[in-house]
Amino acid sequence: MKRIKLEFPQRIRISENGKRVTVVDFLNFGKQDYSTKVYVFDTASWETVAEFEHPRAASELAISQDGGRVAVASSAGTDAGTLNVWDVAKKKVLFTSSM
Repeated sequence: MKRIKLEFPQRIRISENGKRVTVVDFLNFGKQDYSTKVYVFDTASWETVAEFEHPRAASELAISQDGGRVAVASSAGTDAGTLNVWDVAKKKVLFTSSM
């Protein structure tokens, strides 16, 4: 069994095919800095496939059926209404929107 070190995991989603798990982790919980890191893990090896930074606390998290895209939205703080969608394989933002 592999231990995954996270500070304060808050949201967890599993891709429909079961091959990827995505987790939102508060980096500085309790320190008035609610920035988060989004991790994507391969369920066969539990290795980190990708990591993404999100500017505020994540209120919503979604992963595509095949685990190839991850979406995170914030609904509180100065970046309320921020939505980021990432391509997991390319490790880059596909879409950002402020609603």
